[in-house]
Amino acid sequence: MPSHAPGPAARLANQVAVLRALHALDEPTVSELMERTELSRPTVHAVCDQLTEANLVREVEPRVLPATRGRRPRSFALNTRAAHLVGVDLGVASVRVVVTDLRGETRGEAQTEGLTYDTPARERIAAAHACIDEALGAAGITRDAVLTVGVGLPAPVRPDGRLAATGGYLADLPELDVAAEITRDSGWTVLVENDANLAALAELRRGAAQDAQHLVAILAGERLGAGIMVDRRLVRGATGATGELSFATLLERVPGAYGVGTLAREAALGALASASPERSADLLARCDGDPAQLTGKHVFDAAAAGDPLAREVMDEAAEPIARLIVVLQLLLDPGTIVISGAVANAPGLLEAVRRHLPDLPENAVHPATIVASTLGGRVVATGAAVLAIDDFWHRLSTDPHSVVPRLRAPAS
Repeated sequence: MPSHAPGPAARLANQVAVLRALHALDEPTVSELMERTELSRPTVHAVCDQLTEANLVREVEPRVLPATRGRRPRSFALNTRAAHLVGVDLGVASVRVVVTDLRGETRGEAQTEGLTYDTPARERIAAAHACIDEALGAAGITRDAVLTVGVGLPAPVRPDGRLAATGGYLADLPELDVAAEITRDSGWTVLVENDANLAALAELRRGAAQDAQHLVAILAGERLGAGIMVDRRLVRGATGATGELSFATLLERVPGAYGVGTLAREAALGALASASPERSADLLARCDGDPAQLTGKHVFDAAAAGDPLAREVMDEAAEPIARLIVVLQLLLDPGTIVISGAVANAPGLLEAVRRHLPDLPENAVHPATIVASTLGGRVVATGAAVLAIDDFWHRLSTDPHSVVPRLRAPAS
């Protein structure tokens, strides 16, 4: 129960209690705030006035006016633009950034392409900063309006926040402290997490699995990774490697932890080698007649346009994904499995995956609902923003001095 005693510590505790109540309630009256916080009416009035003066709260018209004449009840709402959070998807081939307010509403976003596995770490970090600045510009805010940044990385993230990658994967990025490189002199709190874990968080809170208790989100673009939620909590493992799917090479008819984009491209190249000119025409036209330039997106687009060869290729690419899904289903019993990422809505993919699921007796005993993400290519950045928002509200309760003095609203 918040303190009612005078003094700076008590005032801060009361302010935090009211802020959390305003986050949970929809434009509550003073009476509703009293019930939620267990503070007295004079204290709630005083705190709301303090927070309004600080531009953290705004007074609003009451939802229901009293039936009789008399003093109108005062109602308040959280100023959701008092602080901003940033989600960054620092991917292999691109960077995507979303800027949100305290409710998670997107205020700005940006994306940059052109990165590769071999992009030097400093160049990748510079691309992230440029993309953040572009997104902040789209949101109409400056860097000092940001409190927390979440960053998703396409590799396991150790408990110390460092990337765990081997064999030159992502060049020299594992040698850097990514959080420190993103923070620099900004004063931001930066949280680093595996991209598939963030996809699971996004699906749970903003996407296709909001009612799930246990779920697996499979990022299935160029490579495969799984984010696993048990009782709506992320499972990371001792070294952050839970959900890594390199074991896929051990499965029959599964070439490795390759995503739909890679599988579709490879299957298409095999099909083009033997297909007639008529059947090859659409796919070849999309890569200017050079199969070496063919991408997974070319295959997806051709399938969407109804090209028969591309649809056959998509069906072939779905089989390894389906076999891996069954392994995860029987191992983890998640209830909900989400195919996530930009490929999630590739034409015919979900139907083909369902069609190729091995028919095992256990599937009927431990069924899982398999769905496609509604967040598309924004899923990791969205999850990174959710991570940042959660951190803000957690720190508001546990260490309010770390966030309350920095809250500022942009000039209207």
